[in-house]
Amino acid sequence: MEVGAECWVPDRGDEGFVRGKVLSTAADGAITVQTAAAQSTHKPADVHPVNPSNQTGCKDNTELMYLREPHMLHNLSERYRVDAIYTYTAHILIACNPFRRLQIYSTEKMIAYAGKPLGVMEPHVFAVADRAYRQMAHYGQSQAVIISGESGSGKTETAKIVMSFLTWSGGGDPKTKEKKGRKSFSDISALAERVLRANPLLESFGNARTLRNDNSSRFGKFTKMLFGVDGAIEGAAVATYLLEKSRLITHAPGERGYHVFYELCAGASTEQKRALHLSSAQDYPFLFVDLEKEKARASDSKEDAQHFSELIGALAACGMAGRAVDALLEVLAGLLALSRMAFIECPDSDGSQLAGAAEETALQHAAALLGLAPAALLKVNTSRTLSAGRKADLEEYSVPLNETQATQTRDSIAKMVYAKLFNWLVDRINESLAQDEKKESHAFIGILDIYGFEVFETNSFEQLCINYANEQLQQHFIVNTFKQEQELYQKEGLQWKEIAYSDNRDCLELLQDPKKGLFSLLDEVCRMPKPKDEGYLERVYSDHLGKSKRLQQPRPGKDSGFTHSPKEAFVIEHFAGKVCYAVAGFIDKNTDALTVDCELALAASSHTLLQAFFKSATEAPKKAAERKGFGLGGGGGGGGGGGARSKKSTVSSSYMLQMARLQEDLSACAPHFIRCIKTNRSSKPNAFDGSYVLMQLRCSGMMEALELMQAGYPTRAPYHELAMRYRPVMPAAVSGLSDSLFVEAILEALKVERSKYKLGITRVFFRAGQLAFLEKLTGQGDVSAEEIVSRVTKWLHTRRKRMVRLGMLTMLVFTRMLWVIRLARMLQSASRVLLPLHRWSSRASATRRNRAAALMQAVARGLMTKRRWRKKTRAVVLLQKRARGLLARKKHAKLFQVQKKRQEAANAVRADHLRRRLTRMSIAPGADLKKLQALHAAQAAGGAETPSSAALPSPRMSTRRVPAGAVTIMPAEPQPAPLPPAANETLNRLLELAQQQSRQLDAAMARITVMETRLPGRSSIAEGGYSEDEDEGEAKRPQGLTPAAEARLASMEALLNQLLDKQVGLSSGRQRSGSISAEASPDLAAVEAENEELKQEMIELKMDLAEKDMELAELRNGRAESDLALSKAKKELLKVTEDLTVLVQQKSELQLENSGLTESIDQLRSEKQQILDAKEELHDRCEELEEEIELLQRSTKDIVQVQAAKGAAVKKLPLAARPISTPASTPVPSPRASAPLSPSGMSTRVSNIPKNSTAGASQGEPPPKRQGSWFGR
Repeated sequence: MEVGAECWVPDRGDEGFVRGKVLSTAADGAITVQTAAAQSTHKPADVHPVNPSNQTGCKDNTELMYLREPHMLHNLSERYRVDAIYTYTAHILIACNPFRRLQIYSTEKMIAYAGKPLGVMEPHVFAVADRAYRQMAHYGQSQAVIISGESGSGKTETAKIVMSFLTWSGGGDPKTKEKKGRKSFSDISALAERVLRANPLLESFGNARTLRNDNSSRFGKFTKMLFGVDGAIEGAAVATYLLEKSRLITHAPGERGYHVFYELCAGASTEQKRALHLSSAQDYPFLFVDLEKEKARASDSKEDAQHFSELIGALAACGMAGRAVDALLEVLAGLLALSRMAFIECPDSDGSQLAGAAEETALQHAAALLGLAPAALLKVNTSRTLSAGRKADLEEYSVPLNETQATQTRDSIAKMVYAKLFNWLVDRINESLAQDEKKESHAFIGILDIYGFEVFETNSFEQLCINYANEQLQQHFIVNTFKQEQELYQKEGLQWKEIAYSDNRDCLELLQDPKKGLFSLLDEVCRMPKPKDEGYLERVYSDHLGKSKRLQQPRPGKDSGFTHSPKEAFVIEHFAGKVCYAVAGFIDKNTDALTVDCELALAASSHTLLQAFFKSATEAPKKAAERKGFGLGGGGGGGGGGGARSKKSTVSSSYMLQMARLQEDLSACAPHFIRCIKTNRSSKPNAFDGSYVLMQLRCSGMMEALELMQAGYPTRAPYHELAMRYRPVMPAAVSGLSDSLFVEAILEALKVERSKYKLGITRVFFRAGQLAFLEKLTGQGDVSAEEIVSRVTKWLHTRRKRMVRLGMLTMLVFTRMLWVIRLARMLQSASRVLLPLHRWSSRASATRRNRAAALMQAVARGLMTKRRWRKKTRAVVLLQKRARGLLARKKHAKLFQVQKKRQEAANAVRADHLRRRLTRMSIAPGADLKKLQALHAAQAAGGAETPSSAALPSPRMSTRRVPAGAVTIMPAEPQPAPLPPAANETLNRLLELAQQQSRQLDAAMARITVMETRLPGRSSIAEGGYSEDEDEGEAKRPQGLTPAAEARLASMEALLNQLLDKQVGLSSGRQRSGSISAEASPDLAAVEAENEELKQEMIELKMDLAEKDMELAELRNGRAESDLALSKAKKELLKVTEDLTVLVQQKSELQLENSGLTESIDQLRSEKQQILDAKEELHDRCEELEEEIELLQRSTKDIVQVQAAKGAAVKKLPLAARPISTPASTPVPSPRASAPLSPSGMSTRVSNIPKNSTAGASQGEPPPKRQGSWFGR
């Protein structure tokens, strides 16, 4: 809602809802409202907008703009504030009890409301009663005015008002003379007076004061008022239900017993009091349970005395006077005397006795008034007769009763006698109101005044029965207001969205189910030997607790108002709220039977009434209530002695039977509901308790009824009824219509808005508030039939003028329709030609699609099959490849191991040979030099000649390995001649140089040893070798001695041989030094030069060796890269091969599809050619049709000219000679028609055209042919 808007919000006090203003709206939707009392926050669902100010105090709740609880409550409150206590909700009347007498029930008011439709005047109970009376007189159907509400809501007073109006309507006015054809009260029969006087009579005997109502009905009453064909009252009958007998002996503090006892004590004369042994009402325990608390209520003697005189007059009006009245008063006084009989325990026995002398006097008075012997009355109260033994030897003996049992017996006698007296009184009233047997009633109007829903602090069996009756009435209200209403809408074809409502069917099933209902369980327990109330409660819980949501256990600590424990009571959730029922006394109240001793003693009474009540102790009398015009049982079996029943009959079973019969009667009547509302709990005038009224509205279902009436169509009338009223006086053009069209014509003529009514299948429905208009149509209002005829005639004339203006348009429409019909036929003919073609084309297309689909499926299946086959083949080939590779690698590994071992052996031999050669080269020169030095020294000393070179040892000839540093011992040889000093120095230098070269050779040997480890034959697995441990996987290819390595090894061997050769040459040169010592000096330079060359060669050899090592490493790296690139190339080649295979297959599939598409294109070309041929044929046919249409248009022009000439001729005629009514050849159009007539409606007009009217079409020249055709355009 917008900020600043006025609204209604719930009130926790007595207002129900309070008015406020919206301050703000939160993000979560919460609305802050400022009321007169405080500021509060509410949910959006609890905040309701306020109706406009012009809708304050609406007489019908359905006229409100917003229909929610606060709006209805506010409307009732505003009307109640100005003493407008009645408010409509469509045809349901809500009556708010003002608790004071308003001057709105006078005879003048009756005259004002008589014959007026509901809704024309202010809401009033007279309007509902008048509607029931007029519908009964008009339709001949029985009516029922159902008055419901809480105790104290004014049901009894409302029923009396309804009865007074019906009596006045069917008989006369008690204060005025003849008026509007009705007889005056002085001329009517005594029947009308008896009907009116029966109400106070029943109130005196059946009503009592309670905490909630000063005149509470303690019985249910259904009054049938019988009427004749002329509407005059013919008789009446009264049925009563379940008199509260326990109120005779006890009542709650602050309440009273039945009015008649107080009226008797206050209004009886002195002689009557002396004869009846009466005293003050305060002296009788039945009337004042707690005298101290009820003193404030003892000041009503004046009103009671006045009511007593009215009672005597009512008895006389109903045919009871003289001795009958005296007998009635004697029984009442005898019951009061019986209440003063108090008992105490006998001191010398187990029995009981009267408490004192006053009680003895009371016994004497009671016995005298009831026609009993004092001893017999005392005996039946203090003892009980039991029988024992067989039938032949049956023995009877008396059992004394204690004080409590004696008091219970006294109370039972009093209740039974009063119940019999009440039923006898009802019988006498019915006899006085009975219809003459010679006359037969036309129908009846029933007025139901039944006790309202009751909830007390302690609720017993009576409250269960009373609330059960209210549940039945609520179900009747639901069925007639919700179920039947919505079913009728659906049956009549009205668009309708169902409205949810609360149904109490499950509560009724809990109470009245024939097998497991609460009443059936109570009867079943009562039939058991020694039944107990606790046993009944156990059965109730075992059969229904947890199975029915309506039955619960009381929770004294949680449920407010419940003081009983689950072992003492049960709770039922009624439509009006939860009620806790205490089971104490259920068994006794349900059986409600006297002992045989009491029945026999009362039957032996000398009093005429008691003899009639108990004329047979074994046979139940047939009640006079079973008579013509009254189909219900007596004054209520529950009332004690009501209908005829066997001894085994219980109060609950009789009561359920009476309720079933009541429902049958109500179902056969048209209902009129009056909902009575008690405006406050304290029964104060001019007080309106909003929360209390709101609770009653919710419980009675008025909120759902308001929604239904506002959205629905509560007023309706059958078509035939309106047609029967107006058809005889209508023109023939209108009377010949069907009932539905006839009613629609009347509504259109009266300019009724379409939104205010709906046309069903068999009747017309009106919105709420249109009841007065409907009753005008049905002849129950002020508008006469002549006025309706004039309006309809005027509407017909207006429509005729409109039809004349639309004549030409109708002709054009008709012509167009003919053209359309011919065109349709032409198209139909064309379709006959094209249909086979279309079918053939469809079949061909379907065939092509099927073939294409089959081909695609075949290709797809083949492709998938080939792919699966290739996949499997590649898998098999791969497995075979891996297996063969694994076997080959294992075989090759074995061969490689053998070759490896052979190569290692050869390499070892070669390396050993190289070591030996290098060893000889490193040691032999040193020894030779020493020998040369020794030789030179000897020559220098002795001058001997130098030995020849043949004597020197040759390193190549030595096959023995000499360790490093070892000295070879040579045989003694002749000492050479000594060298000169210069030669010695040269030799020393040569010796040093040789040693240096020896060290260089040792380094070369070490490098060769390192190279041996790098040879392919001695390499590790990481450098290309094969490991036998890799049998499970795919191992690397085993690497043997490659050709590059062989070449490298050969070059190294050649270099080593060259080095050895140079070393050998050096050694031989040293050996020859002895022979050429003379020439040593000149050759020293040459030796040194040679040594330098050897050094350079050694350096070059080392550089070559390093280069070779680098080349070998590069070769190995290149080998690994080439292997990796080769493997990648193989994979790419394999992938390219697979892609090429797929492309080849796709190419073949595309070739197949191309061939299929070529065939389809050829077929489509042939079909296209056929369609073009058919189109040319159709084009030719359309040109022919265009020519025919042009010819038809020329004919139409001639027809128009003829009609114009005819109209001109008619205009020349005098007005008296012109036709007024519609020609017989022209059909009367439907009143619905607001558009031009259809071709079918103009068929008779065309039939009147002369046959030769188209002759002029052939005289003129044919019009030029159009360029093209409509088909081409």
